[in-house]
Amino acid sequence: MKNDSTAANISKAASTLVERRVIDLSSMMDNQVRYMRALFIAIKATSEESSKVAVDLAALGQWVAENAEDFLDVGCKDVLSASREVH
Repeated sequence: MKNDSTAANISKAASTLVERRVIDLSSMMDNQVRYMRALFIAIKATSEESSKVAVDLAALGQWVAENAEDFLDVGCKDVLSASREVH
């Protein structure tokens, strides 16, 4: 009986870890969308006043977009790794 209880606790802890990592990944992607929206609004707002600022903001947006894929890949691999530990 004691072993069954320990195994159940380990399984529950691992499942909780996977859930937490999925929530973290989802939160990261939500933040990513917010950052991109804010950048587009800033580009639109500054484009008529300062083309240099608009270009700089566009470059920042490009960097964020390019790196978002890397962040997502790392997050997905982390979730997959935790999921494998559960099974």
